[in-house]
Amino acid sequence: MDVLPQRVGQRIKRDRETKGWSQLQLANALGDVGGPSYSNRISLWENGSLPSEENRRRLASVLGVPVNRYFDWDQPDDPDNDEDEPRAA
Repeated sequence: MDVLPQRVGQRIKRDRETKGWSQLQLANALGDVGGPSYSNRISLWENGSLPSEENRRRLASVLGVPVNRYFDWDQPDDPDNDEDEPRAA
């Protein structure tokens, strides 16, 4: 699996869980109102499928995190503990 989408997926999941939201709650916050199901997309994103740039910007806005969190690949999640960050092979 490519490291970059995996890292973004981990960050999305961590940010969603920090807010105490389920995938469905995040989908609703993103505006899932009967169109293409964001809840299905969120599952894919959290498991390594890279969201589009537009969706990464929307996620950052809804989750209340800096937009570069889903674009800056070199930024560690927690500089003191990066154990769960994927490593290049």
